[in-house]
Amino acid sequence: STQGYHGIMNTILMPMWILSGAVFPAENTHFIMRTIMTLNPLTYGLKALRASLGGDFEEIPWTSTFAALGLFTLLGVLLCHRELNKNNS
Repeated sequence: STQGYHGIMNTILMPMWILSGAVFPAENTHFIMRTIMTLNPLTYGLKALRASLGGDFEEIPWTSTFAALGLFTLLGVLLCHRELNKNNS
């Protein structure tokens, strides 16, 4: 439903976007905030996007960026698979 979509946007996606480094850089933040931003999967996608648009391909450690994105994707797929199997049983 529309209300469910907006509920997910406001509770999950908006804080993830704000803490991805899109609003403020992670370098000048407190240690706890920087740790939260490091655990946020959108941070890695944003770094890759900025590097590809800015032409600074050497600035980003591509291997660790894609490894982190792949790990978060795999974790999300496994969690969804588990929930779907639980609901179908």
